[in-house]
Amino acid sequence: MRHLSSFCFKLNRTKTLERDLLDTPLKRCLSTIELYFFGVGCMLAAGIYILTGTVLQKEAGPATFISYLGAAFAAFLSAISYAEFSARIPKAGSAYTYTYVTMGELWAFIVGWNIVLEYMTGVAAMARGWSGALDHMLNNVLTNWTIEYIGEVKFLGSHLDFVSFGLVIAITVVIATGVKPSVRINSVLTSINICLMIVTMVLAFYYGDWANLGGSDGFLPFGVDGVITGAATCFFAFIGFDCIAIAAEEAVNPVRSLPMSILFAIITVTILYVGMSFGLALLVPYKLVHLSSAFPAALARKGIHWARYLVGVGSMIGLSAAMIGQLFSLPRVIYSLATDGLFFKPFAYINPWKQIPVVSVIVFGFISAIVALFFDISVLAEFLSLGTLISYTMVTTSVLIIRYTPLDQEKLALIKKLLPSLPDDESSQRLKHYENFGKLKHRFRDFPVLKDCEPGLAVVCTVFLAAAGMAAIAAILLYDNGIMTGNWWSVSFMTVLILGIIMAMLVIYIHEENSASMTFQVPGVPLVPMLSMFINIVLMLHLHAITWIRLAVWMAIGLLIYFLYGIRHSKEAAQSPPGFPDTLINQEQKRYWTMATSMELQQPIRKDTDEGPERHTDGRELDEDNAGIDSEENSLFDINSQSDETILLPQIRASVH
Repeated sequence: MRHLSSFCFKLNRTKTLERDLLDTPLKRCLSTIELYFFGVGCMLAAGIYILTGTVLQKEAGPATFISYLGAAFAAFLSAISYAEFSARIPKAGSAYTYTYVTMGELWAFIVGWNIVLEYMTGVAAMARGWSGALDHMLNNVLTNWTIEYIGEVKFLGSHLDFVSFGLVIAITVVIATGVKPSVRINSVLTSINICLMIVTMVLAFYYGDWANLGGSDGFLPFGVDGVITGAATCFFAFIGFDCIAIAAEEAVNPVRSLPMSILFAIITVTILYVGMSFGLALLVPYKLVHLSSAFPAALARKGIHWARYLVGVGSMIGLSAAMIGQLFSLPRVIYSLATDGLFFKPFAYINPWKQIPVVSVIVFGFISAIVALFFDISVLAEFLSLGTLISYTMVTTSVLIIRYTPLDQEKLALIKKLLPSLPDDESSQRLKHYENFGKLKHRFRDFPVLKDCEPGLAVVCTVFLAAAGMAAIAAILLYDNGIMTGNWWSVSFMTVLILGIIMAMLVIYIHEENSASMTFQVPGVPLVPMLSMFINIVLMLHLHAITWIRLAVWMAIGLLIYFLYGIRHSKEAAQSPPGFPDTLINQEQKRYWTMATSMELQQPIRKDTDEGPERHTDGRELDEDNAGIDSEENSLFDINSQSDETILLPQIRASVH
């Protein structure tokens, strides 16, 4: 029994964060604008050129741009969860790290291993798309030559793609040159791609016919159901914003830069996608849209034949930028796994000159090239979708957990040490506020069953039960026709599940939220994260069964590595059972949090009186032009020049009010 308990603890042990979250062997050199273009480039691949024609002709008709808006909303819900965690924990592992600090080691490894699959297949799929775009402009010369002289790989249903292989190798070499060259090339390519998309939009609006929005079948030829189905398809055009979170360890000011770049990247891509899809609907009646080359064919009908090359070049440039982003992110996830001891140690090596995980870059760049050489794009695309959705779901789940996690005893003890410098009534109020994190709110303290739970435990259990209920609802909606036909059993079961989800949200709501963090936070908790979870679960269950089977094979390989290597070499094996992380109060972190959060957090406590101007706590009068700003030495965030009170008490005050 003792061995079983020890084994379960190993699977669920959480990651102990470094004392200084800015400390990293990687090079912090990326600005907000560079991260923004990096994220836009990762999302703005050829999805708009490939997906739009299919959605317009078969799913949503002229209302395709509404499908893109719906997909953008779903992506935005996941993006704000990434924005919160990237500001709280600016480390390279993204969803893997966020899951590790909240849910435990095994869950984290599963997420990390899926991210590896996501990026490897993403790079390979984009390389295949790049090769296909080039081949299309060359009238299929490349494909015909390969099939004629080399043949097809029968069991894969595809031909060998040496262009894709060479392209991935070339981009791997670019990534190996360092952070700045990679990101700068990505930014240039993204800027060119945006300009080409704007040109395409201008042509579409200029030559378009507004009568095509109505037509003989109206604006909604497939009804509202078609718009929703189209939104599910369009969602995958927004995949890629998580690349920004993976670059967290290389951001100069992660707390400010990461949330801003993630959210503005989503907004930019949404505007471009909506504009492009609306323009296509104007150009040609939806029934006449060409599925594989929607924009070139539509513009050719208006006599603009050179647009074929414009769109082809645009898609190749967009794919190149996205591949740089994916190949940049992939080795950093491997590096995070290896640094934590869950993957082989050589992959944690950082080149001291370039300050990049060079072994991970080279090895997994080559593996991605091999995948691109053999596998067809349709097989790779579904792999990409499932791995991404699993990551998104785990991050939104982690947000719910960490937002109702109590402070550990070490941090509460430090708060108690600092509070005597405040008035007695204010001191006791604030201490009580901190001690109540994760507990039931005052008016619900006698709620049956819940009153006996440890702080935060009821929320964790409720979140997982809600996720199971959401999966059941999604399965009924997708695969049970009884709902549509009014079958009493299906309707009754669905009603019970919906009521259960509502009860779960109420259970979470009646607990005290952990408001200690002063960084960006997801609004509308628990509703917003749970809505995001449900959307992601529906999309996951919508994928084909063969995709889940392939994922199971991939996970079997990963779990073999974890149980034979990772569980024994984990860095957390030497740690005592840690408390939940809270990035508010660690003395060694003060330099980081003072620099990264808002100016309000850098201000010492000030006492406002009726007897004179505002003063520092030591009695010094504040200069009006420099109120709240310390000396030049303090502005450099010297650890030895600031007291705990200067850093922590403003945060305590802000969190209460």
